[in-house]
Amino acid sequence: AAAVRRLGRLGHSAEKTHADPARRARSLLLSLRKGIELPLGNLEASVGGPKSVIHSDLHLAQVLRRRSDGALRFIDFEGEPGRAPGQRARKLPPLRDVGTMVRSFAYVRHYVMRGSAEEAEAPPMWPLDLDGLPTLQRALMKRLIAWEAGTVDRFVGAYLDSSTLYRDLT
Repeated sequence: AAAVRRLGRLGHSAEKTHADPARRARSLLLSLRKGIELPLGNLEASVGGPKSVIHSDLHLAQVLRRRSDGALRFIDFEGEPGRAPGQRARKLPPLRDVGTMVRSFAYVRHYVMRGSAEEAEAPPMWPLDLDGLPTLQRALMKRLIAWEAGTVDRFVGAYLDSSTLYRDLT
């Protein structure tokens, strides 16, 4: 709302170089309003909400899979190394661990993409232009993007399905 108000003020400015872009930006922002407000409203549920001592540094390197039955075990609970030991036990929203794990899936995708680019005769330009890639490399990149999206959907879905804290978000 504050951004829309500021853009409105700029849109009425006598300075045309500021007014025209501000009006266009305000119009775009208003057209996207519903898509912006819904996720923010859902996040609002966790502001001031439940907090607990969380892993705080959760990523794929801290998850082990047991061969016998496929069960997952989470390790390394000393907290985020960059935080002082007294701060590591500070209570935070549990969704922080979900966010750091989602970021870890993106790291996997980027790591494989970088490795593939280094092996290619003509490495892709970043940000990635899929249409400019050779057919096999383009197919690999599309599979990686789909893998990440599917993995994030399954992980977040499983978390929300088993959490009573965020039952109203699903």
